[in-house]
Order: sequence, then structure tokens, then C-alpha cells
Amino acid sequence: MGLLKDEEFHPEKVSYTVERKYEPDFKIKHKDGVYLLEFKGYFRDNPEASKYKWVRKALPEDHEILFVFDKVDKPIHFKPKRKGCGTKMTHGQWAFKNGFRFFDESTFTEFYREIEK
Repeated sequence: MGLLKDEEFHPEKVSYTVERKYEPDFKIKHKDGVYLLEFKGYFRDNPEASKYKWVRKALPEDHEILFVFDKVDKPIHFKPKRKGCGTKMTHGQWAFKNGFRFFDESTFTEFYREIEK
């Protein structure tokens, strides 16, 4: 456009935040911090899975999101098959890759009994 020929076009990127509210399934207050529990059968879609990474960034330092999956090895239905092995990423693999602690029902029961002491 001739009028703006001497002006910068797309000069910078501006970060912005869309405010949302997160409601964990359970909250456990512990001497080591606060655990926010998410009991998951499966992730419905990629935005749902991604939101936990954003929530974690907004949490106080002493808070942690813990996942309790119905089936840790359940494939994430919306993820593509991986090259080489032809399998889909599982919920447990997703949590591990993204730095979340995760459990199934029995391992969570053990964890909970330990932190109760």
C-alpha cells in the first residue's frame, strides 16, 4: 500500500492471555505443597490436553497437577500414528513427555496412603 510504504509491516509479535477458570477434580493440601488431581478416562481433544500445560504455568510454585488415568496405556484417539512404530501416543506417555506425574488407580492409592502419613 503506497500510503504505508515506509512503515514496518508485521513488526513484532505481542503475547496475550485469554483468561479461563480451571477446576480440578480434587485438591489435597500436603506439607510438601498442594496437589490438584485430575481423574481422566481420556482426553476429548487436543485443546483439552493442552490446557493443563497452560494451567501449570499459572499455578503457584507449591502446586502440582497430578493425573489419575483410568487406563494409562490407552492411546490418545486424536493423536496421529507415530512413524516407525505405527502406534499412537498413550495418556501416560503424554503425561511423561509433558512433565506431569501420573498414576492409575492402584499406584495412586499407594501414593495417597504414603502422603497421608
